[in-house]
Amino acid sequence: EAEPIAFAKAENILKNSRPGYLVGPSVDAITMIPKAYPLIHDKDAFEVNIQGPHIVGDQAHETGDIATYSEQKDLILLGRKSEVIVHKDKKWLPEYVESLLENSIPDIRRVVVLVHQFQLFIFIEPFPQSHPLSDDKIKLLLKDFWDEPIHIIQVDKIPVDRRHRWKAQRSELKKKYL
Repeated sequence: EAEPIAFAKAENILKNSRPGYLVGPSVDAITMIPKAYPLIHDKDAFEVNIQGPHIVGDQAHETGDIATYSEQKDLILLGRKSEVIVHKDKKWLPEYVESLLENSIPDIRRVVVLVHQFQLFIFIEPFPQSHPLSDDKIKLLLKDFWDEPIHIIQVDKIPVDRRHRWKAQRSELKKKYL
């Protein structure tokens, strides 16, 4: 399908203040064909399409990734197009909201945002020995994304992929709680 398209420098990762996964500048052999995909939390977001000698076939490859650029012009992956949540004409990525909550509330170890049957569920795994979490603070942080009731579920442990410890198993949470 495609080879890696970018590489990151450690100093740029440390300088980056934008949410998402900084992957670095595109390699020279790649032609980026960004297709605008504005989100309520990032108006400059785009769908990543690429061309180059590493792509099978002559057409641009649609990666399915939504990205933006850092101040240093490094590519930052924001999430997958298939996971975009649309609520009342607002498009946003659950990964962005998860990052917002994790960075705003120090007692949160891991968080997963899911929409199920048109309802928003926030699964929170607090750090051990943490202070009680305030549902009001969480709801206040999410007011621009969702203006209907939010279900906040605190769990002892959010299941993660055995190979990728950072990747939450959303399907396991759905099976167990929804």
